[in-house]
Amino acid sequence: MYHSIKTAGLCGVQGYIVNAEIDVAEGFPKLELVGLAHNSVRESIERVRTALKNTGYLFPYKRVTINLAPAQIKKYGSHYDLPIALGILSASGQMELGELNDKLMLGELSLNGELIGVRGALAMVEAARRQGVQEVLLPLKNWPEVCFYQDIRIVPLGSLQEVIVYLRENKLPAEISRRMTELAALSAAGAAENQGQALAIARMGERIEELPTEAEEVSHQIDFNDICGQNVAKRAVSIAVAGMHHLLLVGPPGTGKSMLAKAVPGLLPALSREEMIEVTRVYSAAGKLLGKTPVISRRMYRAPHHTITEAGLLGGGRPLLPGEVSLAHKGVLFLDEFAEFPKPLLDTLRQPLEDKHIMLSRMNEQADFPTDFLLIASMNPCPCGYYPDMERCRCSEYDIKRYHKKISGPILDRLDIFAEVDRPMLAALSPAVSGKSSSQYGEQIKAAQQLQRERLRKDNILYNSQISPARIEAYCPMDQAATEILEGAYRRQKLSLRSYHRLIRLSRTIADMEGKEKIEAKHMAEAFSYRVAYHKYFSS
Repeated sequence: MYHSIKTAGLCGVQGYIVNAEIDVAEGFPKLELVGLAHNSVRESIERVRTALKNTGYLFPYKRVTINLAPAQIKKYGSHYDLPIALGILSASGQMELGELNDKLMLGELSLNGELIGVRGALAMVEAARRQGVQEVLLPLKNWPEVCFYQDIRIVPLGSLQEVIVYLRENKLPAEISRRMTELAALSAAGAAENQGQALAIARMGERIEELPTEAEEVSHQIDFNDICGQNVAKRAVSIAVAGMHHLLLVGPPGTGKSMLAKAVPGLLPALSREEMIEVTRVYSAAGKLLGKTPVISRRMYRAPHHTITEAGLLGGGRPLLPGEVSLAHKGVLFLDEFAEFPKPLLDTLRQPLEDKHIMLSRMNEQADFPTDFLLIASMNPCPCGYYPDMERCRCSEYDIKRYHKKISGPILDRLDIFAEVDRPMLAALSPAVSGKSSSQYGEQIKAAQQLQRERLRKDNILYNSQISPARIEAYCPMDQAATEILEGAYRRQKLSLRSYHRLIRLSRTIADMEGKEKIEAKHMAEAFSYRVAYHKYFSS
């Protein structure tokens, strides 16, 4: 007897439909699992066998064939347990499921039949929506990350037995039914954007563990008031955030470079609903939602150590999982001790920085990951850290040049701002001397970003750093004095075309910070001032 059940697979951060076909026939007892299944899928057979027994059903003592189609794509994951178990029950005649063409099933089974949360549920539900599936049955712990969709029915259940009762009698456990009714009422009232209310409903009390929301990200936030002096560097950071311009901070140890970077999340705008879904999709595919937070609602701050591997930074493994550049999507990637990263590893950042996505290929697998992040890097000016203070610096000229050359020209060419962070003057260390707070800078950044959104709406982009070379003339008008400064510097400094365009975009952001329609000479001059550190350390 044959039965087919819709489920889904995961490739990178994108889901696709999989048909789990099960055939139970007379013959020598044997089980065949075909359809290019990875070992993680093959292990499901023993879980399914034991879960069926502990739920009161039998694993058929017959010839069982399971096919996961399409067969040319490698299948990973434990979420095939539920559709395989239901298919075996139906194909062996132990229960009548009927036609389930409008339903999709996913979920891992424990040995006692409970449904365990799986990674990538959001991407797989989106695949179901694209294919016109009407209903998705999934584990309770995955409900919060997908509860915002109103155009597809999401049915969260806690065990195999609950799934069977629902399919037979269309009956849900009382608590789940009540919460689903509340969520439907919230959506009908037009309050679906209120993620706090929706998540409170979807958490299901004791059945979904309550955990601190993004505690590690909150711990990174520092106010600019906590940083003594460094007003020039603070200004550079605020401009970088306003236009999403990549930034390099150069200075001796202990001057506040890391603190400046950790203050950035407090300056960033809130995630839009679409961005929230994008980032949550990445974290769901990486398996970083379960046991932490069901929805990523703030911009992420990632700070990998310089000993990280290429797979850890860019993504990789089997299955292909997102790396730090993707986990920082729509947020901040902070690379401290920039020159200590291996040069070949830094060079791999060229495509993610330029294209905002990265295509990974491993053997017969390919996956595309988003990488739209703000890069903030920091480094010492020399191996000992104290150049150009010749009283403290113990490095030879050769050591200093070799240290600077660890960062290649193409990577430097993709950075917009180079800011020096020097030791603050003694007077700046007094508590009585305080500059602008993060909230004050934040208001200025918010106003500048609002101007950008209104101006760039037609091109469907948000920030000045995203303006294409073909549209620079339209979006970046400048007065005659600014044009003369730009043209003169282009000839004298022998700028690359990429650097030339980046300077114009940067000056556009500086003008927006002051609410100016045109780029003036002072805006262009300030933009060039953020290349002084580049010429000081890297141009020779």
